[in-house]
Amino acid sequence: HDRDADRLVVRGVIRNPGTGTGLTHLTAVVLLFDHDGVLIASGRAAVDASTLAPGMETPFAVAIPGAGDVGRYRVSFRTDDRVVPHVDRRERAMAQVTQP
Repeated sequence: HDRDADRLVVRGVIRNPGTGTGLTHLTAVVLLFDHDGVLIASGRAAVDASTLAPGMETPFAVAIPGAGDVGRYRVSFRTDDRVVPHVDRRERAMAQVTQP
């Protein structure tokens, strides 16, 4: 993640396992929580690939304004009709937002 004033940009790469099925209209969703665990903002953005075939990976970036007091964030992925299960491979410390 990167900070730009009160904006937080969460970037990453999503990979569809080789045994998965193709995914279309995939969106990354980021939920921001304050230090007490209260939801304070959210954002979403389409991933770069229009179709994520099995074994393929693609980057994503979600920018959320008004993210001044973020303690942590959660990333999920959705298609038009469902939440896509995923495994978060970040190190635990990376999920915490460092304050300037």
